Amino acid sequence: MVIGKTGHQSCVLLTSREKPAEIAATEGDGFPVRTLALSRLEVTAVPVLICRDSVAR
Repeated sequence: MVIGKTGHQSCVLLTSREKPAEIAATEGDGFPVRTLALSRLEVTAVPVLICRDSVAR
C-alpha cells in the first residue's frame, strides 16, 4: 500500500471496521495520514465531517 508514502494533494476516504496495519504505521502527529474513528453516524453528519479541517488536510 502506498497511501501516505508519496507527496500529493489527493484525499482518500477509507471506511473499514478495522484499521489496516499499513494505515496505523503512517498515521499521527508528524506523519502524513490522519484517521478519525466514527460510529453510529446520522447520514446528515457525513458531509459536515468530510469538510472539517481535521479530515480534509
